[in-house]
Amino acid sequence: MHSLIKRLLGWLGAILLVLYGLHKATFMPTDWLDNLAARCAYPFYKITGAITNNINSWQDNRLSYNALKKEHQQLTTDYNTAINELIALRAEQHVQVGTQELSTFMARYNIQGVPAHIMTKQIDLNGHFYLVNAGSNASIKKDMVAIYQNHLVGRVVEAYPWYSKVVLITDEKSKVAAYTSKTHAPGIVQGYNQPMRCNFAYVSHLFQVLDHDLVISSGQGEVYPQGFCLGKIVLHNIKEKELYHHIDVQPVINLRSLSYVLLIDPKTIMQF
Repeated sequence: MHSLIKRLLGWLGAILLVLYGLHKATFMPTDWLDNLAARCAYPFYKITGAITNNINSWQDNRLSYNALKKEHQQLTTDYNTAINELIALRAEQHVQVGTQELSTFMARYNIQGVPAHIMTKQIDLNGHFYLVNAGSNASIKKDMVAIYQNHLVGRVVEAYPWYSKVVLITDEKSKVAAYTSKTHAPGIVQGYNQPMRCNFAYVSHLFQVLDHDLVISSGQGEVYPQGFCLGKIVLHNIKEKELYHHIDVQPVINLRSLSYVLLIDPKTIMQF
């Protein structure tokens, strides 16, 4: 449409110039004719120039808009790429921070294991367990032990290809042979589905029990390794003529707040 208008105006201007040239060529007397022709041609030249300038300006603006649109699209793509890279870096940093203590512990005691992220926690009256993101594809097997630094967390009871189920020491199905660190009183640490609480059972009245003494796994039973902390004694008593102490043990670590555990094979770990 714009090019058609430009062509019409161009033809009109050309016709006027031809007429004016013919007039000059025939030596018509003539100042008034020259003036008349100039006056008639001027509005058309002015309109043609204005329209041409507007069309050129519109075309330039259109080209600028398309260039800016392409640049905006490229900037949007670059921004999304940068955001994705930032998310990946922050996720990697979070994993490194979360597993740093486990890595330090493994290096310090030369322990081989698989760090695992805790995906789901169930700690209620129906049971205490974790679902962690390491399974049989990562060489996790049933009866491997979950630890956090020097603390016993639980035991793998199911190993699926991509994740595993870890029953915690506070679960009612958990039973760990243990002893008190100061008086060496042996017994069995049993969970009873209470958060942050276990029962230290079958501790003979012949042994002394101290407040806040630590309870350590003894390694008996071929499931749990020796030398890991199960908790500290927070309550104990014994009634007259009873054969065993009544002892409650509280895990030193908060099982609700853990994000990672280390899964180890108790058969490959040495006492430390």
